[in-house]
Amino acid sequence: MSGALAVTWLEAQSNDVRGQMPDERDALVVSARMVGRHWLVLSRYGDNHWHFSGQPTNKQSSQLFIDFSVIPAALCPSMKAIVYRYLRRGREGKKLPSHRSLTKLVGDARPFLQHLDRLGIGRLVDVTPMVCALYIEACKQHRQPKQAARPGALLKGSTLSHRLAVVEALYELSQHTDDAMPSHPWSGTSFTHLAGQSGPGTGHRSGTTPLMPDEVFTALFQHASTAIERGGRLLDLRDGIEEIACRGNLTSNAIRCAKHRYLKEHGWSEGTLEFSMALLQLRAACYIVVASLSGCRNHELAFVQSGACYSTPVDADRVSEAAEVYWWMRSQSTKTGEGHTE
Repeated sequence: MSGALAVTWLEAQSNDVRGQMPDERDALVVSARMVGRHWLVLSRYGDNHWHFSGQPTNKQSSQLFIDFSVIPAALCPSMKAIVYRYLRRGREGKKLPSHRSLTKLVGDARPFLQHLDRLGIGRLVDVTPMVCALYIEACKQHRQPKQAARPGALLKGSTLSHRLAVVEALYELSQHTDDAMPSHPWSGTSFTHLAGQSGPGTGHRSGTTPLMPDEVFTALFQHASTAIERGGRLLDLRDGIEEIACRGNLTSNAIRCAKHRYLKEHGWSEGTLEFSMALLQLRAACYIVVASLSGCRNHELAFVQSGACYSTPVDADRVSEAAEVYWWMRSQSTKTGEGHTE
């Protein structure tokens, strides 16, 4: 199917699945990507996993798709209908969500859906303000597990706010499904107030993570910069051992021995594992320097490819040794909606 025709067809799909027959509903295209001049369907409504393309490259593979099998079975059909509506139309007064926002909605909704499942509730139409009040109390009494950063601690106000915000989102989006929550979860108030994030005495809330002290940042930056200046040798060695790995007539053990021998012959005597760690440290050093000087977001740096950097003089008609030069870096931003940018 040609690109223009496919886009028109995708846009013509219904924006919700109310009243649709199961076969018609399950055939709806959730995501697709262009391959050559044709569109390839990645996921359909009936799939248990909804995969999305074009996401930041610094995400774990588990963050690149929605796994509906983790949702309580009775509530899974309702959650699919909600996510599809969110994908197609977004929330009232807001822009269409990113793929990250779609996966986050499902992740944030899991505690509430599990709460409903424990109460034996398998439909959103049976969710009452009393059920939501029980959820608020459960969240306020919840203790962090042993493996958490603060084992045994209560949820932070910001975390509680996220857990309650998604309930309001489910209420709003469910109104466009066959299983609508009958009333607002907490009429007359808001999730921010219930979480203690608004109201008298709360004032302006700033970030809880303190700024890095200047002396710490200076030492970190200088260490990273020095590592980059010495990084050329590491990259030359990496290119050499990658050529060895491309030899198709060697076993994996022979390749491992050949790499070790190559590194030793070229002055690296610490072994292949230590060499791999040194490459990772070099990558971290590059991130520290580029992030510090550019202000780019983490995912924008992850999108950077080889040859992304170039320079231009401020005044092309007046080039001299003293002329000011601008340096540019090409990347991609999904958070801002800019797409490919510089």
